[in-house]
Amino acid sequence: MRIIGLFASGIPLTSAICYFFFYQEWENYVNNIKFNMYIPYEMREFCTAFVSISSTFSGMYGGLICGFTLLLCEHVYLMAANIIRSYRTNLRKRFETQDPSSFIFNEIKSLNEIASVVDRIDRAFNLCALLLYCSLSCYIFISISVAISREEILRSNWIIAVVACNFILVTHFFYKVTVSGSLVLEEGEQLKNICLECFGGVSQQFFWESHYKNESFQNLSLLQNCIRDVSLKVTGGGMFVIGKHIFLAVTNAAITYTVIMYQISYA
Repeated sequence: MRIIGLFASGIPLTSAICYFFFYQEWENYVNNIKFNMYIPYEMREFCTAFVSISSTFSGMYGGLICGFTLLLCEHVYLMAANIIRSYRTNLRKRFETQDPSSFIFNEIKSLNEIASVVDRIDRAFNLCALLLYCSLSCYIFISISVAISREEILRSNWIIAVVACNFILVTHFFYKVTVSGSLVLEEGEQLKNICLECFGGVSQQFFWESHYKNESFQNLSLLQNCIRDVSLKVTGGGMFVIGKHIFLAVTNAAITYTVIMYQISYA
């Protein structure tokens, strides 16, 4: 339903942009647009309209594709994070109420199954995530370029409004996919921390209670090693792990790009 709503909302938005373009800024574009090749005067308006319509629909439906990909990746990543969280919660409850030797091997089996699910999710969606990050990054840098450009044709009110809305929307998309992907990594780290806490508690019992079985201690060590070695994370094309550190990297790149483009434009 959200996908249908997103697609339906894109149609009136595109229509509104086309209306404002053709009825508010048409004369400005016809008089100021410059082509890199010779265009006969009688074909100028037709070529201007063709380029403008193509650019408008390309930008809008490129954004819709990003939205569809975002919804898909976000829901799958949240599902994986919820699976890990549920496993972590149940594991902690069992450590508090049961003898580790009675459930360790079942938990190791469940952990391996969860790791297999996360790995399949990553292999299925890592290219989607990579393409989504590339698209969103391009939109961010294009918005910055248009915002600081001195071209008269890009100074119209409707372009400024569209660029501002585009930047806000793309930033929101970027935030959503990064947060949902980073939840998988964070839940995996919390699972490791929980295991360390439980291992410490069992170790104290092992040293202070003579009736505590050495077998339980060994089984818990086996579970700890499995949790430590398991990979619970999602990536962007296998090139980088999706985590909140991406915010800092992209922010640094955007600020650097803005400063460089500003110096070039106003030099």
